Amino acid sequence: MERYFKDNIVAIVTPNANGPIGIIRISGQESKQILEKIFIKRSKKTTKNIKSRQLCFGLLTTSIHDVFDEALAVYMKGPDTFTGEDVVEIFCHGNLCLLNSVIRKILSLKTEFKIRAAEPGEFSKRAYLNDKIDLTKAESICEIINAETEDALMLSIQNTHGKLRLYIEEIKVLLTEILAQIEVTFEFSEEDLQVIGEAKVKDILIKIVDRLTTLEQGYEQTVILERGINVAIVGDVNVGKSSLFNEILLEEKAIVTDAAGTTRDIVEGSLLLDGVKINVKDTAGLRCTDNPIEKIGIGKTNDLIKTVDIVLFVIDEPFSCEKVKQKIEEAMLSIDKTIIILNKADILFADADSGLIDPLAIKAYTDAMSDVVVVSARTRFGLNEVINKIKAQIRDKVSRTCMVHINQRQCLKIFEVKERLLKLLNGTQLSFECDREIIAEEIRISIDTLDEITGAITSDDVLGEIFSKFCVGK
Repeated sequence: MERYFKDNIVAIVTPNANGPIGIIRISGQESKQILEKIFIKRSKKTTKNIKSRQLCFGLLTTSIHDVFDEALAVYMKGPDTFTGEDVVEIFCHGNLCLLNSVIRKILSLKTEFKIRAAEPGEFSKRAYLNDKIDLTKAESICEIINAETEDALMLSIQNTHGKLRLYIEEIKVLLTEILAQIEVTFEFSEEDLQVIGEAKVKDILIKIVDRLTTLEQGYEQTVILERGINVAIVGDVNVGKSSLFNEILLEEKAIVTDAAGTTRDIVEGSLLLDGVKINVKDTAGLRCTDNPIEKIGIGKTNDLIKTVDIVLFVIDEPFSCEKVKQKIEEAMLSIDKTIIILNKADILFADADSGLIDPLAIKAYTDAMSDVVVVSARTRFGLNEVINKIKAQIRDKVSRTCMVHINQRQCLKIFEVKERLLKLLNGTQLSFECDREIIAEEIRISIDTLDEITGAITSDDVLGEIFSKFCVGK
């Protein structure tokens, strides 16, 4: 196996905090020799004869003063390793002072070995350059580490098994089929060959564009799963927005008082619903005010309304349909992403005798106002219905069929190919009979662009940008 680097790299691969176990990784041609310099096997009191893939227990030199710690170490001979090079992993106590002492000891050997500290993502970069992984798998490793929900994690793991790469390869096969059929006519144009016709080319291109569109939708799903669904609680002052916010999150995050305008900045919290992260934002009450601080908070609310996925619009009076519509228009809300909530049901619909919420009175109101959810933030009445409404909107936004994890870099390349092929389909100033060379060149460029997704063709600048986002040690 060809080695792409002459130097060795080392890094702590466990989190930058004290823990029960710490792991140090070395990759490079001299990994075994470096291990033998700092590790003594307990069984034979020797640093020699460490066999590949044999976990060894022994003593580890942690400083230049020969202070030792008990540790486990394993040497793995390349090329059958993650990086494709010889790799060593050391497992010792997870104290950061200890781990950094081991790193200093290893780096002190630079007079004997070509050893240096690893850069962010450098182990994965070496794995890519040694053809152990493609670029989609390399990027999915970083995405696995940063996933915050099970769905995002699952999709990232699928890409480590080649799901996105398979989609791309299938599209490349279709493009290559067209290209091969067109190119054969360049060399044998005088012969009566049965080659692919214009109608067949268009059929294949339409199929490819459909698949690219599916991948673009995968990016939209990825964004939602990574950042979550943003939900803003909006309404006039003192309608119970902060109380509703606290009850949805089941914690006292927002201050609740009887004073109008208590919330003057955006307060945020999150929870998981149906495997999707929900970012809930309590906002300043909408009203005319001369208070400069409150004005800033209201301005933030108006800006937030434009960007969130769902708005919980809270009212505290049983308004008519016309009045509710008017208030939604005044708040400049999109009705498609707005859930209307009538709060304070324990006051508005209280039975005169018992003082309890009267469900018949609520039914009479909701029969006329079917789009309004009646709740009491104080008693949690109706909260489940609010959650179910949010879940319904999640289902509309997140389709779990044929999902694939697509990041922004990959999506831009997919969009570029789709636009190029759509121009071939729609901007038909080109004649299939007369402009085959141009069509062939457009398809070649499309194939090369798809290769940039998997890393078959990638510039050093792109690689640097991708792997700089990784943590040190991965």
